[in-house]
Amino acid sequence: SPSGLALLGGGGGAEEERLVVADTDNHRLVLLGSEGGFVRSIGGRSDAPPPGLSEPEFLEWLSSRGAAQSGAVRLTEPSGVAVTAAGRLLVSERASGVWHLLAPDGGRVRSGFRPHQRLLEEGVGRE
Repeated sequence: SPSGLALLGGGGGAEEERLVVADTDNHRLVLLGSEGGFVRSIGGRSDAPPPGLSEPEFLEWLSSRGAAQSGAVRLTEPSGVAVTAAGRLLVSERASGVWHLLAPDGGRVRSGFRPHQRLLEEGVGRE
């Protein structure tokens, strides 16, 4: 079931606009073309991190699963999606509090979890 929407690309360049849909129950983002047709999906099922981890413990957990090094993103119930001024996707997971900053092609730039204030402090919202 879709729960978040954002518009990616199409800012006057050659790239066609894409509607990004947070497909929560299928653990992925779906990109749709300007005519509404399926373009591709990003993500897929991931195990949620154990509860109560600190941020360093979370990053260690993420690295132990190979996700941090590979650039691949696995999602668990993505619910929020936004596009930064630099054209990156910012995705939040509903139950886990995990967030992902993704390149437009879906590659992982950075991931973390609460507190979300860190993103603002690093200027992600001001790109």
